[in-house]
Amino acid sequence: MKNYNKEDQVRIDKVWYDFGGHIGGGIYPLYLPDYTLSGFLCGIDGKVLTASEYNNLGAFYNGKVHVANGSESFWVNQNGAKVTAAANEAGNYSGNSVLARLESGGYQIHQEINDVKFIILGDEKLEPLEDFLRKHP
Repeated sequence: MKNYNKEDQVRIDKVWYDFGGHIGGGIYPLYLPDYTLSGFLCGIDGKVLTASEYNNLGAFYNGKVHVANGSESFWVNQNGAKVTAAANEAGNYSGNSVLARLESGGYQIHQEINDVKFIILGDEKLEPLEDFLRKHP
């Protein structure tokens, strides 16, 4: 029988676990008192997915969650049963924008329009600083 207390802990088979945040789809991480990940609780049916088999869960999407264990990768449903991979609904990008990483760690969206390069900032199209300074000495 499973029980819980006011300290956000859940008891499963006579062992108390700290109850982690909601991943999505009713799946919650379970931690031992020393903060070691023990596994994941499927809230729908109470099934526990052990950390040795399911140590890296991604975000829950469209009824499925991605599991990555080293080089092994698969998808499971809300009950922990393996299912087919979630469909990539993004499709193929056919635009002409490119995401560029800056030395500062930030990102810019670059776009070439009629052989002129621009930096996209919201609704504005900005010339790169070097090009702007050449035109406006």
